[in-house]
Amino acid sequence: MSSGAAESATGWCRNFVQIVSARFLFGVGAAGAYPNIAGAISRWFPRREHAGAQGFVWGAIAGMVLIAAVLFVRVSCSRGLANV
Repeated sequence: MSSGAAESATGWCRNFVQIVSARFLFGVGAAGAYPNIAGAISRWFPRREHAGAQGFVWGAIAGMVLIAAVLFVRVSCSRGLANV
């Protein structure tokens, strides 16, 4: 099962055990992502550019999290879900 499928399965969960199981499977699928990114950067970039490339990857991840949080707040406020 891919990490994307496990993440999608979270929306279908009906109880706590199902959510924990889906999140565990997501973690198993995503666990290899960062070591593989570091390995790809070490192979694709010259040694003097490793830090900049890693910084770009982590910055992009932080940017995506920020965008998702802003979108979540905007959608939840517009649909009256802010007090849930």
